[in-house]
Amino acid sequence: MNEAEARIMAAIGVGRSDECPQPFALHRAEDVTGVSGAGVVAHGVLFADGTVAIRWGGEHASTVIWDSLADAMHVHGHDGRTRGWCG
Repeated sequence: MNEAEARIMAAIGVGRSDECPQPFALHRAEDVTGVSGAGVVAHGVLFADGTVAIRWGGEHASTVIWDSLADAMHVHGHDGRTRGWCG
């Protein structure tokens, strides 16, 4: 897990029980691809087994299930430009 993923995991885990799904949002200050825009670009849930569901907003919204947050951030982290926080 890289530093950006560790920051997101820390933000997700604040004040939560390990047994409960943990909601979060993904935020980008800069959109390097021109697809998602800036600001909150997705909402997600981290399940106790590490599985992550992410709902992307925008004109072409989608919901994606990942085996882990690390896998999702490998594809969508944009070299640390994507940050997360608790809902």
